[in-house]
Amino acid sequence: MTQTPISITGLVRNIGGLPQTNTPIRLRVYLETSASNNGALATAQWNGSAVVDRIVNATINSGDEVNVVYDLTWVPQSYQPLAGMGYGPCAPLRMANNISPRYRIEISVSSG
Repeated sequence: MTQTPISITGLVRNIGGLPQTNTPIRLRVYLETSASNNGALATAQWNGSAVVDRIVNATINSGDEVNVVYDLTWVPQSYQPLAGMGYGPCAPLRMANNISPRYRIEISVSSG
């Protein structure tokens, strides 16, 4: 597992006919619930609150795309520090410090 804060970059396209100036582009990262993780559910369930919630403004011309970089100080957690929250690794315990639960990354643009 990395102990270094990571950066997430989202590729956002404007397929509309108008340029989007100073548009807020939101990044949210959700952690899978312990019940979903431990139960190996077919359809994952995610915590209601995001572990990362960041907004970056960008300008995207019509028919263009931009890379939106979210400079984060967030480090994905392994099973080891999450054990007290009910997370049990699917792998042997000796690997708990090297394996993380699933995260869902959502990037959205509000239309307004």
